[in-house]
Amino acid sequence: MSELTRVVGLVATSATVGALAGFLLGTRVNVGSRLRLPLRRVGSNLLQNPSFEEHGETGREHCTPLDGGATNINKWPVVGTPRTQTIAYCFEEHTGFEAAEGRWFIDLTNNGSSKGPYGGVEQEVSLIPGADYELTLQVGGMLGRSGPQVKVLVDIVPGPSNPFTVQMTSDGFKTWVPCKVEFVAPMTLSPGTLSKVLIHAPGPQMNSQGQPSKLIAIDDVQLYRLSPFLRA
Repeated sequence: MSELTRVVGLVATSATVGALAGFLLGTRVNVGSRLRLPLRRVGSNLLQNPSFEEHGETGREHCTPLDGGATNINKWPVVGTPRTQTIAYCFEEHTGFEAAEGRWFIDLTNNGSSKGPYGGVEQEVSLIPGADYELTLQVGGMLGRSGPQVKVLVDIVPGPSNPFTVQMTSDGFKTWVPCKVEFVAPMTLSPGTLSKVLIHAPGPQMNSQGQPSKLIAIDDVQLYRLSPFLRA
């Protein structure tokens, strides 16, 4: 994993206790490499329409199925095979599940119509080779419709070669869990090359009743560059 430490919610995916301790103390520790200075966010969110509030025609008041290639959600084209990896663009009143931010969110299962692997959404972004970045998002589930564990994949293309896996436990009736991943943009990026942030989910995933999940929700996606923080 060298220059990459992956952190998910309150779970460090690194196998070492040292990396986990560093995360809990609010510092970044890279496994198998030199220690790094603590990092902090700089600038503004690099992603546009981060909570999916801006959209074109939706077709329904509460929840609209969207096939791969759809551009209804501003800046977030849908990725997936039409009719088999359909996502749902949902108003917060959908099944009584409120958005984490604003009034709209995305259900990667399309209310259970997609059996998995599920579709997703992506956005192009300009990254600086060798720079550190932090991506955060809200992952949501609902008792009886999701879980008990929900997995969402975040790919940076070109970027880290393996998807990040975030997990949550739907231990409440309605749950949003903040998740975080950190990565280093590859040094091989060519000037002017745009990377893609792709958010999707593996599947099929089962709900707490052993049936295909009917809700894997995402919302409030933010991407910031990180810079070393020197305490006075």
